[in-house]
Amino acid sequence: MGDLLNELKQLTFTGGKEHAIVKLSNGKRVIVSGAHKAIQLSEDVNYLYVHTHPYDVNALGPSGADYNALKALGQASSYLLEHGSLSKFRR
Repeated sequence: MGDLLNELKQLTFTGGKEHAIVKLSNGKRVIVSGAHKAIQLSEDVNYLYVHTHPYDVNALGPSGADYNALKALGQASSYLLEHGSLSKFRR
């Protein structure tokens, strides 16, 4: 997963948008991209492994929307990659 995390860092740094590694209902693991401060997850996403926050946003940890995503997916925790640092967060 290290290569994928590096890819997330690069995509976020160069594009200024949030990105995530998710698992789809068909079992595939994919990278999805969102907007500057949000990712709209499709209905076929059933697990959020990790997501990023853009580098031009202050590193404040997970947002309310991040916690809401965990709740909607029925997850207890996920990871946030923010300013190059990976941290686990729980709902």
